[in-house]
Amino acid sequence: MSNELIDIIKNGDYEEKIKALDKIKESDDYELISDLIDLLEGIKNRVLKERILIVLNYMIPKSDFRCVEKMFRSPDPFVRNGVVEIIKRSNIPLIKFLKHLSDDDDRDVRKFVIDALSREKSEEVLQILRRRLNDTDINIVYTAIEYLGNFKDEKSVEQIESILMSSDSMMVICSALEALSKINKTTKKDVILDRFKKDSNPMIIFSILKFLSTFGTKDDLDYIEYILENHGLIYLKEIVDCIEGIIIKNNLNSIPESIKIKLELICEKSDNPVNKYEIMKLIARTDKTNSLQIARKMLDDENDMIKLGGIEILADIGDDSDIERLEQLAEDTESDELLEAIGDAVMKIDERINS
Repeated sequence: MSNELIDIIKNGDYEEKIKALDKIKESDDYELISDLIDLLEGIKNRVLKERILIVLNYMIPKSDFRCVEKMFRSPDPFVRNGVVEIIKRSNIPLIKFLKHLSDDDDRDVRKFVIDALSREKSEEVLQILRRRLNDTDINIVYTAIEYLGNFKDEKSVEQIESILMSSDSMMVICSALEALSKINKTTKKDVILDRFKKDSNPMIIFSILKFLSTFGTKDDLDYIEYILENHGLIYLKEIVDCIEGIIIKNNLNSIPESIKIKLELICEKSDNPVNKYEIMKLIARTDKTNSLQIARKMLDDENDMIKLGGIEILADIGDDSDIERLEQLAEDTESDELLEAIGDAVMKIDERINS
């Protein structure tokens, strides 16, 4: 009977296949799990694959997770991802099933293991990821670096820095720079910058700006100004984020006038409201003398996003007269987003004035 049900799933019409799957589920015949996995790999129809996976999701936990490793080793990503979901639904840590596969001879298995484990943070997972920094496959190395960065793993910093300084792989270099930024720790900032600040590769420039947004100082603003002058429109968001990061971390009250002028010029020429919003907020934040005037001018812009930036700035630094301005804007707009922001800003200004 069992073989007949498998044959029906292989060769029957759709209705017959569904009925056969229902019978297998009711039978609790765990010997069929391996056959169902084989079918899952061979079938192209996505709906039918989903139905088979539902049956496996029911049977595998009840069979004490029989054939789980077979699914992990499947060449079909649907099958590999499917077994991860089955385990997650069972509330059993993935590490129990994946730990011994993290050093597998098959690089695809190792890659799948670290991708799957990136969903849960534990010391065991971090240890596995740190080991993969020595992997022979470069794709696994940069993936491990990325995940360790996401987990903010300070114990991997020195190893990531060593890989960064010795690697010729663009993906490894970029993932290492950004991972150090996420971890918020480096022991070789000057050495790293000496090597990579002169690099003209667009990907490295992008990652260096991320790196400097965390570790940059006032002295690094010259480099940022150079990128702004030569590649401003390409990296504008990263440049603004980088300058903001340096200002916050170094308690700066202003930016060089030359940078401000370049940003204002880009803002005037830009048709992108997001760019104008970011630039004007940054300028207002760093120009204490004119910040109120800049914010009030933003309220008169045609674009709602620029208005929103002005509202957000006034919420932090506006005075009593700005409450009237904001209330007038509330009367003139139908935007729910602006109305909500105006309400929050008015409350913040009022609390600040009367505190």
